Amino acid sequence: MEYAYDYAGNRLFSNANRNGTDHIYAYDDLNRLKSSGRGNLPTTPADPPVLSRTADTHAWSLDALGNWTDFDFDFNGDGSFGTGDLQQERTHNGVNEITAIGIEASGQGDDWIDPVFDTAGNMTQGPKPGDEKKAADGKEHRYTYDAWNRMVKVEVRTYTSPTVAGAWSDVAVYEYDGRNRRIEKTDKTGAADVDYDYYYNQSWQVLETHEAGDATYPLVQNVYHPHYVDAIALRWYDDDTDGTFETDTDTGATNDGLQYYAHDANYNVIAVFMLNDPTGTPIPASTAVTVLERYDYSPYGEVRIFDGGYTASYTTSQIGNPYLYTGRRYDEETGLYHYRRRYYNARLGRFINRDPILYDGGDMNLNAYVGCVTEPVKIHLSEPELLRFQL
Repeated sequence: MEYAYDYAGNRLFSNANRNGTDHIYAYDDLNRLKSSGRGNLPTTPADPPVLSRTADTHAWSLDALGNWTDFDFDFNGDGSFGTGDLQQERTHNGVNEITAIGIEASGQGDDWIDPVFDTAGNMTQGPKPGDEKKAADGKEHRYTYDAWNRMVKVEVRTYTSPTVAGAWSDVAVYEYDGRNRRIEKTDKTGAADVDYDYYYNQSWQVLETHEAGDATYPLVQNVYHPHYVDAIALRWYDDDTDGTFETDTDTGATNDGLQYYAHDANYNVIAVFMLNDPTGTPIPASTAVTVLERYDYSPYGEVRIFDGGYTASYTTSQIGNPYLYTGRRYDEETGLYHYRRRYYNARLGRFINRDPILYDGGDMNLNAYVGCVTEPVKIHLSEPELLRFQL
């Protein structure tokens, strides 16, 4: 992975030289991200960089506090807007909460379901990520919180027309410990409920995940890099929780075993791979490694999932990997990222809860992903030695 930056530290491009996963970026006069493009860059990009094949483009107009007043998505990157594209405008209230999501005059796309917030700044209803349209088949989430503003339940309903929606049904239920760590999740989207229990260290890193109350053998055991709290290094994955690693006799899958993680400069997980087969036997040197999945992201965290050879794409991870954008856990059942004390909607590009430390963080916008600077592709880390990624 290759990066280039301007003198203000703004990333100009990321060059992976792989199957349309290169990115270029542009900024406004306040060094805030205003557009991005995805496609193919030449081996030696020009200055400024130009994509040889553009797959899609995103563009944002921002107010003084970093709220998206307009958002344009050009699906095929041809510079014009037609079927499948989106030309969106948003309105916000005095505390920077989204109040309406519509389409620009004569613009393309569908209106989205408008979010609703409580007096504590928690989104109580809003569009389901990926199914946001306020029309037939659009889906709306309802979020329930406890007295400590922790999300404890998610429900969903489906619209049959812009003004008519069906009944609510359960999606997930969450439980927390006294330190506000999420210790249990019940996924209610399948034929039967599935419970997951999480075990943490003092740094709020998930060390083990147990499925359906199995206290004997964990589903997953994680190990992290020492230089960043969300940089997962590897995991032991035991799909059938029998305490041994083997090839799945039903599907032939060889995902059991020790899996390693590769990251980009922002600690987004970009690949999961194996060095040994499920029995522990090293993979032949001629094979190098077996890449199980690869990932590519929009600037604000929408993920595209591929198999190891970029020959197939998926809407969900086929190996049960929840660690994606910035190394955080993606909840497949809701389409939200879990950022410890609050939840993040990558399609909206913002948190659905206020910053729990309020204005002590130095930002006037308590729902923005990276505060008033609105630069999701810049390195936002406090450790000085990690600033080398901006060079």
